[in-house]
Amino acid sequence: MLVNIHSILFAVSSLLLSASVSGFTISAPVNARAGHLTDIHWTYQPDRDPATFNLFLTNASYAFNVQAILGENLRSESRGISVVVPATVKAGEGYALLMTESTNWDWILASSPTFSIAAA
Repeated sequence: MLVNIHSILFAVSSLLLSASVSGFTISAPVNARAGHLTDIHWTYQPDRDPATFNLFLTNASYAFNVQAILGENLRSESRGISVVVPATVKAGEGYALLMTESTNWDWILASSPTFSIAAA
């Protein structure tokens, strides 16, 4: 079997480069409950990350994935917000927070670890 090492190295370096474009990290909220206030925290690197971003609540268990828009044009330097989890969000597991560029919602900057949301 012939393996092209240059192709493999290019693929690995491209993956590492794309993963290192953003310095954001976002934590999963603790004790999230539908219809209640929850705190969301993140870190950012001013020299690498945009000044603002959008924040979405997603769940891979449901069709169309996006469950709620939690914030638009949030200021990166604030490092956290308190938001009410929409009461319409179903209790369950597999939720994650997704940070995207403010001007391009398809450009994902970071995602949180998965977490659960309790019933209201």
